[in-house]
Amino acid sequence: MMLGKAHVTTNNGAQLEYLTNGENALLVDPENQFQLADAIKQLIENLELRNKIGTQAQNDYDHHLGYDSFYAQMTALYHSLF
Repeated sequence: MMLGKAHVTTNNGAQLEYLTNGENALLVDPENQFQLADAIKQLIENLELRNKIGTQAQNDYDHHLGYDSFYAQMTALYHSLF
Protein backbone atom coordinates (compact mmCIF):
# COMPACT_ATOMS: atom_id res chain seq x y z
CA MET A 1 0.00 0.00 0.00
CA MET A 2 2.70 2.42 1.01
CA LEU A 3 4.45 2.12 -2.36
CA GLY A 4 1.28 2.61 -4.41
CA LYS A 5 1.28 -0.87 -5.91
CA ALA A 6 -1.90 -2.82 -6.54
CA HIS A 7 -1.99 -6.06 -4.63
CA VAL A 8 -4.02 -9.20 -4.10
CA THR A 9 -4.68 -10.53 -0.62
CA THR A 10 -7.12 -12.79 1.19
CA ASN A 11 -10.52 -11.61 2.32
CA ASN A 12 -10.03 -12.49 5.96
CA GLY A 13 -7.94 -11.08 8.77
CA ALA A 14 -7.14 -7.69 10.22
CA GLN A 15 -6.23 -6.17 6.85
CA LEU A 16 -9.96 -5.89 6.12
CA GLU A 17 -10.04 -2.86 8.43
CA TYR A 18 -8.22 -0.93 5.69
CA LEU A 19 -8.88 -2.84 2.46
CA THR A 20 -11.91 -2.72 0.18
CA ASN A 21 -12.18 -5.11 -2.74
CA GLY A 22 -11.77 -3.35 -6.05
CA GLU A 23 -10.87 -0.02 -4.47
CA ASN A 24 -7.48 -0.40 -2.80
CA ALA A 25 -6.87 -4.14 -3.24
CA LEU A 26 -8.27 -7.24 -4.85
CA LEU A 27 -9.53 -9.65 -2.20
CA VAL A 28 -9.84 -13.39 -2.76
CA ASP A 29 -10.95 -16.38 -0.72
CA PRO A 30 -7.87 -17.93 0.89
CA GLU A 31 -8.54 -21.40 -0.46
CA ASN A 32 -9.68 -20.50 -3.96
CA GLN A 33 -6.76 -20.67 -6.36
CA PHE A 34 -9.02 -19.73 -9.28
CA GLN A 35 -9.93 -16.40 -7.68
CA LEU A 36 -6.26 -15.75 -7.01
CA ALA A 37 -5.30 -16.50 -10.60
CA ASP A 38 -8.15 -14.35 -11.92
CA ALA A 39 -7.21 -11.41 -9.69
CA ILE A 40 -3.57 -11.57 -10.78
CA LYS A 41 -4.66 -11.80 -14.41
CA GLN A 42 -6.90 -8.74 -13.99
CA LEU A 43 -3.99 -6.69 -12.69
CA ILE A 44 -1.65 -7.87 -15.44
CA GLU A 45 -4.12 -7.16 -18.23
CA ASN A 46 -5.77 -3.97 -16.97
CA LEU A 47 -3.34 -1.08 -16.53
CA GLU A 48 -6.12 1.34 -15.56
CA LEU A 49 -7.35 -0.96 -12.77
CA ARG A 50 -3.78 -1.58 -11.59
CA ASN A 51 -3.06 2.15 -11.39
CA LYS A 52 -6.42 2.97 -9.76
CA ILE A 53 -5.99 0.36 -7.04
CA GLY A 54 -2.35 1.29 -6.45
CA THR A 55 -3.08 5.00 -6.16
CA GLN A 56 -6.02 4.45 -3.81
CA ALA A 57 -3.99 2.01 -1.71
CA GLN A 58 -1.25 4.61 -1.27
CA ASN A 59 -3.78 7.32 -0.37
CA ASP A 60 -5.46 5.03 2.16
CA TYR A 61 -2.10 4.05 3.64
CA ASP A 62 -1.14 7.68 4.10
CA HIS A 63 -4.52 8.48 5.66
CA HIS A 64 -4.79 5.50 8.02
CA LEU A 65 -1.33 4.02 8.52
CA GLY A 66 1.27 6.64 7.58
CA TYR A 67 3.58 8.32 10.05
CA ASP A 68 1.47 11.47 10.43
CA SER A 69 -1.67 9.45 11.08
CA PHE A 70 0.10 7.14 13.53
CA TYR A 71 1.64 10.11 15.35
CA ALA A 72 -1.74 11.81 15.66
CA GLN A 73 -3.36 8.64 16.99
CA MET A 74 -0.60 8.03 19.55
CA THR A 75 -0.64 11.67 20.66
CA ALA A 76 -4.40 11.53 21.15
CA LEU A 77 -4.07 8.30 23.12
CA TYR A 78 -1.35 9.78 25.31
CA HIS A 79 -3.42 12.89 26.03
CA SER A 80 -6.46 10.78 26.86
CA LEU A 81 -4.45 8.94 29.51
CA PHE A 82 -2.95 11.98 31.22
